[in-house]
Amino acid sequence: MVTHSLSFDQDRQVVVKRYLGSTRGEAAREWRALRLLADHAPRLAPEPVSADLTADPPAVVMSLLPGEPLGGQSLTLPQEHALATAVGQLWQSVPVGLVTSVSGEVDTRAHLVQEVQAWMASAEPAPGSTVAGALAAGAAWLAGAAWLAGAAWLAG
Repeated sequence: MVTHSLSFDQDRQVVVKRYLGSTRGEAAREWRALRLLADHAPRLAPEPVSADLTADPPAVVMSLLPGEPLGGQSLTLPQEHALATAVGQLWQSVPVGLVTSVSGEVDTRAHLVQEVQAWMASAEPAPGSTVAGALAAGAAWLAGAAWLAGAAWLAG
């Protein structure tokens, strides 16, 4: 399912992301995430430039990151480590108290678990790959995560 289109302005060094049906607040969530990351984890993600959240379609403009996309080929061991470090920083950088819901977001723990399980079931990593191992470990962890029922940080 295509949810957005991207255009790149090399002169301005920006990416324009237009949402093709923003019924779940996707553009607002992305804009909020970019701003929070700019404040709490500078240079980890694109910098927010501007947003028109009421346009049809809504659009978010962000800085263009240097480098080459990692998709389409296997990661080297140093790339895997750098990616794991960056994802860890991403999830730990924004104070929990600043994360608030935006209209259209998952609003219950059960719904969140269902969304994650559906995404994991649809993933098709190469058998035996690091990603396949990570998905299997994540699925096992999620299946045994009885603690989710009382997790204060997931309370909506």
